[in-house]
Amino acid sequence: MTAGLRSAGHEVAEVVNGREGLRHFRAHPTDIVITDIMMPGMEGLELIYALRSATPHPLIIAMSGSTKFSQSLCLASARKLGAQRILLKPFNLDTLLAAITAELAAPCLVNAP
Repeated sequence: MTAGLRSAGHEVAEVVNGREGLRHFRAHPTDIVITDIMMPGMEGLELIYALRSATPHPLIIAMSGSTKFSQSLCLASARKLGAQRILLKPFNLDTLLAAITAELAAPCLVNAP
């Protein structure tokens, strides 16, 4: 998907886990953070919480592909913590591009920590 996002004109920084993602965001703030919920080291919910206390606040798209029960619970938690959009895996590049476009076009209403 990284290549597809770049082909669509987006600048992409790919990291391997939540800790690295938070570190990268602090050094190079971005407009949107796309995070998986289940990651080693720092899970997506922890990352979303940490990003909500960051300045500037990024838009957050959370995704999950775990079991149906844990998927819906985790994604509902992601939404409560401040993710603007949630995606269920598997999804295709067009779905991700549509989510990014919608979030970038939306009025900036960010949940405070």
